[in-house]
Amino acid sequence: MAETKANKGSVIGSLKKLRLERICRWRDEASSSEPEDECIKRLGIHFAGLAGRGLDFDIPQRYRPWNLSDFSDAAVERSIDFLRGDATTLYLHGDIGTGKTSLAAAILYAWRWSGGACNLECPRDCGARRSEYGRFLPAYQAAAILRNLDTCQTAMTDWAGCLMLVLDDIGANRATPHVQEQLLFLLQERYDRCKKTIVTSNLDLNALAVALGERAASRLQEGILIELTGGDRRGRTVT
Repeated sequence: MAETKANKGSVIGSLKKLRLERICRWRDEASSSEPEDECIKRLGIHFAGLAGRGLDFDIPQRYRPWNLSDFSDAAVERSIDFLRGDATTLYLHGDIGTGKTSLAAAILYAWRWSGGACNLECPRDCGARRSEYGRFLPAYQAAAILRNLDTCQTAMTDWAGCLMLVLDDIGANRATPHVQEQLLFLLQERYDRCKKTIVTSNLDLNALAVALGERAASRLQEGILIELTGGDRRGRTVT
């Protein structure tokens, strides 16, 4: 049975509520003297202008049309929990073509749109091309970069420090011992620094433990897990 898509209006409403929660939290943490309603108004105007500022930067062209409302209520609910901060890691797994990469792209976009990379000091002309706005990193690209010792360290520093990282399709290809070690270090570093990390894979956590080691699987198991099921979504038209 096909899963019912989430209501687009309710998804947008949830993300707007998340924006408001963030504004109030930032204001309280900064001990800002700016009146709450003025703070909300100022950042609300800022957020309203974000849509045209490259929020899909770094997301592969094929996955840019997807948004959270294209997925089931259950998947959206858990995704919103992750965006709200209930966990710092999110593991998406399922068979080939069930929508893992599409959902990861939609979550990254929603995080940017809802102000995940902003704060009270965020300039009004900011855009998603800033490094703070996260990275979408296919595992095969990561492996190619990590195999090159000239690019490995710089890349690891960037990936470990960005506010959100999507590591897509991990475990799809056999990694060399060096690449496996670096990926494990990356997951550990982000886990220790409480950085938001989304990992997608065809493997469940037991199989991932065999491919990358039990420590990697353990770090991911502590976060939010979403299993995507159903037939191959590829070839469907997004409406």
